[in-house]
Amino acid sequence: KQVNQSNLPTIIPQLVQNNMVHARGILACAIIQAQDESPDNTKVYAALISIINPKFPQISQLICKRVISLYRESFMADKRKKTFIMIKFLTHLINERMLHEKIAFQIIAVLLHNVSSDSVKLAIEFLNQCGQKLSQVNPQELDSHFSTLNNLLHGPLITERTKDMIRVLFTVRRNQFEEYPAIKSDEFKYDEQYEVNENEYKELRKTFLGENNDDEDKSSSNSLQNDNDQSNIPAAVIDLSSSGSSVADKEN
Repeated sequence: KQVNQSNLPTIIPQLVQNNMVHARGILACAIIQAQDESPDNTKVYAALISIINPKFPQISQLICKRVISLYRESFMADKRKKTFIMIKFLTHLINERMLHEKIAFQIIAVLLHNVSSDSVKLAIEFLNQCGQKLSQVNPQELDSHFSTLNNLLHGPLITERTKDMIRVLFTVRRNQFEEYPAIKSDEFKYDEQYEVNENEYKELRKTFLGENNDDEDKSSSNSLQNDNDQSNIPAAVIDLSSSGSSVADKEN
């Protein structure tokens, strides 16, 4: 069943009724294929992965690794349409904090190293989609890549149409990427009905995730630590300049 913004809340309970860990390969393929067929819903699929991640990090890790691998394969094979689709998926996974921003900067660096109009267009798409997030976490490195793009405006390496796209990107940046907002970090807000809402949440969690009462106290006391440990999958190191297909995880 295709996921969209309206049916996402009903899809999650259907998924957890199955053995998601045992069938993680099938689930990963299904999500990636669905995104490929409906790239306009990429934001929803990335959100679905971020919802799955706290309870099933091995599933989200598998999906992220496969998306990186598919991007690399399509890029090396010069499959332009497929590469753009995978770029879109990667940027939303970065916005959802499923992938480290180092992934983004590495990909952009490769795209702007051996310059062509197509590679610059890919870099522009990447920066459009997750530029706001990158400006928050590492503005200095982002400035460096924009400096490279600015230099390309004065050279013969790319077409005039691509130069126009760079100028539009600079306008988007001046507007702080407001058309492509990043996922905001959680903010604490005082809840006057905290105890009531917390009890309702615990009951929902037990029903939704099948947790036992014996595990509840331990889970609650460690919830903040678990969120911190699992909210950001380690950055994957990918070498797009070689012909190999291996993807290795790098611990932060």
